[in-house]
This record gives sequence, structure tokens and C-alpha cells, in this order.
Amino acid sequence: MERAGISDPKKCYLVDDSVKNIVGAQKMGWNTVLLSLQTPDTSIDLDIGHHQGSRIDEIYDLPKAIPELF
Repeated sequence: MERAGISDPKKCYLVDDSVKNIVGAQKMGWNTVLLSLQTPDTSIDLDIGHHQGSRIDEIYDLPKAIPELF
């Protein structure tokens, strides 16, 4: 945030496929979207993120998760 010259964490966004990174960004107050390709082998609690529809299956769904950026 310092390098970007941003003091308000609500202006920061993280899209990532790592739950650990998403949780860390949320602790800092960032907006988050989990990119998660669901397979039968991966079962994680996906009730995370700051946006309605905060879990997306492919990056092409990002405008649906964060429409204010597009």
C-alpha cells in the first residue's frame, strides 16, 4: 500500500487462488475474491471475501465479482 501511495485499505483488491493469501488480505481490510477451480478433491470453506459472489471459478468471471472495476 505504501508503494502504491494508498492509505485506505478499502481501495485495495486481491484476486488469488490461495485461501491463506485471501485471509491475510482480509485481515488488512482489503477487498478479496477467491479464484477457485472446484474439483471433487478440493473442498474448502468458500464463505470468504468481501464481495457478493466472492468466489469465482475462472478469471473471466471477475467482472461479475467486482463490477465497479470494469
